Amino acid sequence: MTPATAEPDTLADVVAALGDVPLHRILFTRLGTATEDDGWAFWDHKIRAELVDGVFVVKAVDRDILRELLDQFVPGTLTLADVVERLGDVPLDRILWNPRPGTATEADQLRLLDGEPKRLVELVDGILVEKPMGQREGFVAASLIALLWTHVRAHRLGVVGAPDTLLRLAPGTQRLPDVSFTAWANLPSADAHLQRVGRYAPDLAVEILSPTNRPAEIDRKRREYFAAGTKLVWEVDPEDRTVAVYADPRRPDLMTLLRETDTLDGGTVLPGFALPLAELFDDPQLNPRP
Repeated sequence: MTPATAEPDTLADVVAALGDVPLHRILFTRLGTATEDDGWAFWDHKIRAELVDGVFVVKAVDRDILRELLDQFVPGTLTLADVVERLGDVPLDRILWNPRPGTATEADQLRLLDGEPKRLVELVDGILVEKPMGQREGFVAASLIALLWTHVRAHRLGVVGAPDTLLRLAPGTQRLPDVSFTAWANLPSADAHLQRVGRYAPDLAVEILSPTNRPAEIDRKRREYFAAGTKLVWEVDPEDRTVAVYADPRRPDLMTLLRETDTLDGGTVLPGFALPLAELFDDPQLNPRP
């Protein structure tokens, strides 16, 4: 008996099964569930799209030429290249296939966050994107949370979130900042922080960079945070031992880069908080055992 073929786990598995077709030739229309009836929208206009395992794959064609054809005859049609670029060039092995990209919901996200094994996934445009959280990033998050929480609790400032604190920044956009802080006064209700999904933006969002994070991905996250009401974003790079500080929501591209000899402070968002970065990066759990 021939063994059953395993269901693909990520978009990387699907693209590999298609023969590593360039992403601009894979149509996002009903990705994974497309039928012959869906194909007439393309075939009627001589767009040579083959139907393979519920996916439309266009015969070899230049990307710009295909875009012109789609815009002219089937406006609004996206290719997989368009969607991945919109996500911030996230690696395909971090984009989940089940549920099909574009159809995921909050319930799907919670199922994976609450599952065994637990999977840290963010919901972006109906797509589940796995967070790259390795051991080192986890230890950095733990160290920073401990340092923040000591200050926040002593001054009764608000709540500090860990990497699995789920926050809804906008309808259909639910992120998991590696570390977050929200002042008591800025919570939308007295028990907002006790709900399974926080329906508010944090005052401070911290992203700890992983080797598979892409600059465009982090840039999109930062803009989402600020658009939702976040006032301060820290991007921690464990490899370079730096922290990029973004403190102007009107200028999400304006950044101050702090090195390990500098001091990170909370400004008006975290009054009184000051952390010499050497204290963070020299934490024993972030370095080889003595």
